[in-house]
Amino acid sequence: RVLGHCEETIARWLARAGRQASLLHDLYFHNLELPYVQVDELQTKIRAYAGEKVWLWVALDPQTKIVPTLTLTIGGRRTVHAMVFIHELVLRLVEGCIPLFTSDGLRQYFWAITAHFGQWTLPPRARVLHWEVDARLQYGQLIKKRKGRKLQTIRTRILCGSRQETVETLQALGYSSTINTSFVERFNLTLRHLVASLVRRTSAL
Repeated sequence: RVLGHCEETIARWLARAGRQASLLHDLYFHNLELPYVQVDELQTKIRAYAGEKVWLWVALDPQTKIVPTLTLTIGGRRTVHAMVFIHELVLRLVEGCIPLFTSDGLRQYFWAITAHFGQWTLPPRARVLHWEVDARLQYGQLIKKRKGRKLQTIRTRILCGSRQETVETLQALGYSSTINTSFVERFNLTLRHLVASLVRRTSAL
């Protein structure tokens, strides 16, 4: 009303800008060599999907602060959604690149990450192929337990690799030895400040 354009026109312009930004992202963000990736997700609502939870999955490289992939999924945080998210990330990595991963305690990340970094092998005396996770994969989780809105406890666990290897990798990259997701959480907060539909968990375009 202020600019003299209807809501449908503004929405159409935003959709065109989004498609152009996606093409630009695909043009430059490929064959990436990322030693460390933090992953997280945040929830929002979209008017077109009233009554459905919408999740934005984010992958962030803490060193360069680039975001190799963003994935929007409708519904709960199911394994299939995590699979799609990690698959898009793997497509942007250079062949043979296996980053160190850290995330929150969402168990779907484990299934998705281990399903994309490994190979089929035939163990001795076995009749069928078995999926073997790559020995170079390192993956740690930061698990937060809350009571209401208050944070009660924080603990970490290593799901792939050893704790010593993970600590050595983090220190070699110039970080502390603590497993965390602070960089991607900071980026999520930035998104909530810049994107109207993420500012509050209310319906938006």
